[in-house]
Amino acid sequence: MADKETPVSIPEQCPHCEKVVDMTVQAQWESFVPETGDLPLKWTSVQCPNCTGVCLYLQEYFGPEVCPPDGWDERYQMYPAQARRLSADIPSELRDDYREARECVKSKLYTAAAVMARRTLEGITIDQGYTKGALFNRLKLMRDDAVIDSRLYDWADICRDVGNQAAHASKQSVSREDATETLDFVEALLDYLYVFQSRYQNFKARRDAAKASAK
Repeated sequence: MADKETPVSIPEQCPHCEKVVDMTVQAQWESFVPETGDLPLKWTSVQCPNCTGVCLYLQEYFGPEVCPPDGWDERYQMYPAQARRLSADIPSELRDDYREARECVKSKLYTAAAVMARRTLEGITIDQGYTKGALFNRLKLMRDDAVIDSRLYDWADICRDVGNQAAHASKQSVSREDATETLDFVEALLDYLYVFQSRYQNFKARRDAAKASAK
């Protein structure tokens, strides 16, 4: 699973000086998840040629079926600390759209971030089987079918509204605060639908099995 050779540089936006540069790779190594001893981890230490600031990236190996083409998940910046990485339980297409939205915020492209947040919302509805009609109606159907509750619906709908504002010509711009909070709410929706629902089902199944074996 190790790369044939360590890359000399990685194109990234430096979190220290905010310049997009070819970060110089200082070292790269692999380790394993301490709790299980499996799922290899890849660490990459880099330095910015512009400001000499250093960063540490982490990648997890999930296999080509989950993370094509080479099996490694996207790089996650461990140092300096950044927003947490999305779970691999979330479909890769949705993670890609959400990550692009976050990159837009980093680049101060707040209108573009809101558009990508709306695209992520639309992708969620399609993945959940709601493919017809306007996004507004799809979200209402998800609420009516109890896929999401009223509070999550309210969060999703205001994110849709911000995305609509961003997608149409308007004198009203999208602020940094609106873009960031829109993405926070979209992230909460992703976690609820794809992470916590799955964890709850696994937890419930484990509890039910334990009760059955105790009889």
